[in-house]
Amino acid sequence: MGSNKIERNSPCPCGSGKKYKKCCYGKKQTHGFLPVSSESQVFRISEAVLNLSEPLRKKYTGYKRTHVAVELAIIAWNLSLFPDKGHDEIEKEIIALLPEGFEAQDIVALIAELDKMINQKKKHYPNKNELILEHDLSITGDQIKLTVKVAPIGKESQ
Repeated sequence: MGSNKIERNSPCPCGSGKKYKKCCYGKKQTHGFLPVSSESQVFRISEAVLNLSEPLRKKYTGYKRTHVAVELAIIAWNLSLFPDKGHDEIEKEIIALLPEGFEAQDIVALIAELDKMINQKKKHYPNKNELILEHDLSITGDQIKLTVKVAPIGKESQ
């Protein structure tokens, strides 16, 4: 069985693009990207979604932007469970739902972040095949609480 250790010169699992030694090395939080190493630990999809949204939340602060970052991570989580061929149509629907005032470069950046989160989910949580059906998100200052209701997805859906 492989080791859960991250090499210091490896890319940081938080998705920042920095080397691990220059980013999260030595910090207590590992951004949830390491596989669960013990059966006594419980995997929480809500924590994984918050971890997926973390790079975007760090980049864009404030209540509304934090809310959008987490919502985008939920969309990415669910999209990752289905074949890539349908993603373009869903991305078009997301763009159509955006409020007025979004410029082209903002839309391109948003879709790029969505794609990045989908890839992070597939890379770090490949065997977590639960669809997020409902969620409750509360943000108070720096505290974010996310609860999710999920349903397993069978292999035939993927």
